[in-house]
Amino acid sequence: MASSEIEEVWTSSDYAPTASRLAPIAVDIARRALNATTSGDTVVDLGAGHGHLAAELQPDSRQVLAIEPVAQMRDIGIKRFGNRIQWVAATGESTSLPDQSVGAIASNFGSMFCDPEAGPREWWRILRPGGSLIMSAWGVTGFLAEMTLVAQRVFMPGSALPSHMRWGDEAVARDRLQSVGFADIAFERHTTTWNFGSVAQGMRYYLEGSPPTAYLVKLAGDRQMALLEALEQHLREYASPESGEVVTETDYVIITARR
Repeated sequence: MASSEIEEVWTSSDYAPTASRLAPIAVDIARRALNATTSGDTVVDLGAGHGHLAAELQPDSRQVLAIEPVAQMRDIGIKRFGNRIQWVAATGESTSLPDQSVGAIASNFGSMFCDPEAGPREWWRILRPGGSLIMSAWGVTGFLAEMTLVAQRVFMPGSALPSHMRWGDEAVARDRLQSVGFADIAFERHTTTWNFGSVAQGMRYYLEGSPPTAYLVKLAGDRQMALLEALEQHLREYASPESGEVVTETDYVIITARR
């Protein structure tokens, strides 16, 4: 994806509502990265967003590099965390970092959006021998996987999950990492709640707090109404008849590997 398109996607709406939903998982990713490194090591947060994960990586004891291609995201992160974190304007496929210079790569739903071939090659290049990769990605089942298919099939009936969602398939994830040399690959399945106070609140989130969904709606053209109706109907399937609250769980995975 070209840098201009990356900017357009991730500035299509406010990212903060999504960042807050992902923050608890960032704590787990950070814990694993810290256990894999020692004081003075360089740790990369790949696709750093607003910096929630980077801030958990003990920047007082480690050199934390937040790789984030979107200027607006970096600006918010700098305002939140100041000079404790070093921000790098780059993508996960082309970090500009030296070979074998990184002790661990940590990523909370960021690396999954990288090209599935170029991304892993770059991660392998910058990690030192024995260095660790710790990444989260959405699962191939659960609410968000269903929502992705609902949206995609408005445009392409019968289509499968897109490439970035297929990190949640263990066989696919292992193949992508093993093909560039990663070893000791582990794949864990988890769930997290993904609730809304009402169907209307869920739709507002899609349009105002979920940049990829908002971008898709903007691109939908004459299919926009069909897309909005499909997203709303999917929310209604999870809405309580009594309260109207949308109560769901969505699957995610944590993948770890060693160079």
